[in-house]
Amino acid sequence: MVKRWLVTGVVLLAGVGLTGCAKGSTLAELGSEIKQVGTEQLTEAADTGAVKGTAPVITDDASADVPCGSGKAKRVFAGSFPYKPDPDIDTTLDFGYKAVLATMDTGRYKLTKEPDSDDTKRREFVFTGQEEHKVTFTFVLTGGAAPSLALRAETACLDV
Repeated sequence: MVKRWLVTGVVLLAGVGLTGCAKGSTLAELGSEIKQVGTEQLTEAADTGAVKGTAPVITDDASADVPCGSGKAKRVFAGSFPYKPDPDIDTTLDFGYKAVLATMDTGRYKLTKEPDSDDTKRREFVFTGQEEHKVTFTFVLTGGAAPSLALRAETACLDV
């Protein structure tokens, strides 16, 4: 009798667990996540590296579905700000990368593409979410006379 209840309980728990995993996050929830994290990242980076008196400009707020085809859509967040110029472009790029790395590399997101440190004018690096439905944050730091930091975050394409 105890074995039957134990087996029944395990089967029920397994069924509940599978149902919970299959559902995952909705597109709206993931869009809200990339908007929140993206805004925080741009704001924190701008606090330390932006040209004085400037704030990040959000160009896409992840509020609209972007069609991917086959009845799927994704959400996109994008923004940027002008970075403080420095005579040593390489220092500017490395500082920006390390500042973002310190706040994004928390376990929830994993650095999946490191910047090319041989590129003296640009650093592009990518963090990917570790959840079931992936989200990707692509940061691009450009140097030169008008350095900037740009962020584009996207959800995976999901059924709508």
